[in-house]
Amino acid sequence: MQLLGIILALVLLSYACFKGLSPLWTAPICAIIVAATNGLEVFNSFAGTFMQGFADFSRDYLMVFLLGGVFGKMMEVTGAAAAVGEVVVKLVGKKRAILAVILACAIMTYGGISLFIVMFVIYPIAAAAFRESNIPRQLFPGAYAVGCYTFTMTGLPGSPQIQNLIPMEYFGTNAMAAPVLGIVCSILLFGAGVAWMTHREKVWARKGIGWTENPNDASLASGFEIPKMNKVLSFLPLITVVVVLNVFEMDATIALAAGIIVNMICGINQVKLRKLLDTVNEGAISSLPISLVTASVVGFGSVVKMTDSFNSLADSVFGLPVSPLLIVMIAVNILAGICGSASGGMSIALSVLGDRIIALSESTGIPLTVFHRITSLSSGGLDTLPPGAVALLNYCGCSFKESYIDIFVTSVITPILVSLIAIALASVGLVF
Repeated sequence: MQLLGIILALVLLSYACFKGLSPLWTAPICAIIVAATNGLEVFNSFAGTFMQGFADFSRDYLMVFLLGGVFGKMMEVTGAAAAVGEVVVKLVGKKRAILAVILACAIMTYGGISLFIVMFVIYPIAAAAFRESNIPRQLFPGAYAVGCYTFTMTGLPGSPQIQNLIPMEYFGTNAMAAPVLGIVCSILLFGAGVAWMTHREKVWARKGIGWTENPNDASLASGFEIPKMNKVLSFLPLITVVVVLNVFEMDATIALAAGIIVNMICGINQVKLRKLLDTVNEGAISSLPISLVTASVVGFGSVVKMTDSFNSLADSVFGLPVSPLLIVMIAVNILAGICGSASGGMSIALSVLGDRIIALSESTGIPLTVFHRITSLSSGGLDTLPPGAVALLNYCGCSFKESYIDIFVTSVITPILVSLIAIALASVGLVF
């Protein structure tokens, strides 16, 4: 009954996410269910354990989310993000529009811009390139997924995306954890994604289907009447974030703050100071729901971690005669799928299994940097099951039937296969 209580709570949390109900209030309810069915004192579990987990995560990551939101919004409003996208599309060529969109998304996400901001910024640029090349609009979600949801989010060492930063707090690693392994996996993720999208472009071409206008396109594009930043200056904020984070090895908050300052300086001639201050305000406010939701999910995990039934199950699972890296990969994938969130699933997994993973690293000799990279890679698998793809498909006016197959192959199947390859390489000590 105790274990069934945990399973019931996880199922309810998953169903709530699927229905669009915020974990900010559903996760506490599910935590209470766990406490009540596992013999824990309900009030203390909520007021103590849940809130402690919530507060600890907020203390460690609230400023990362907040500054990330401000940085992304600033890049959008000053025109820097749009300029970066246009430069990449021009260099690669509109005839290779899909590759251009993938690379533009990758540059922006590796530079620290939120995935959601990238979606809003890149769509009008991609639409223009796709229209000119007569490429079906239905291929945009797949191209976006390759550039945002795969190698720059979880694989490429040094990424300032939250999926690469969260493991640092638990394992004491840095953003460059397992650099060789990360680079190898990133090459595989990128190569497989480009190959699939190239194949899909040919499939649509054989059907004689090209660009079709989305009724929402005109209204979407109208929201991007923003000044164009100098194309050289537009890259400076992105470079600043990556260099400060990885070369100077400063905290992510310092790196993002430096990027914001550089962006404000570069964009001061394009946007009035008052507009920049309004942008800081908007970016900060927009980041709060995401950070608080993730903290709430971590609070839920903290309650689960306190139960005897979970710890007994964890003892059994971690005692299986298989690679501990495989156990971590499966656990993170399942929880990311349940939450519909890479950061949420990873946060639950690490909050309840972090101590065990550290112990496994000490007993097996597998470096924590490898666990960091496998955890990050695994968070980018089942997180984009159908519930996690709704916003993207709705935004660009594509149906699940038309476009979800590309998201599924590039950001679900491929990351899982690459994670398995990474585990095989790391297990035999070939790549660390």
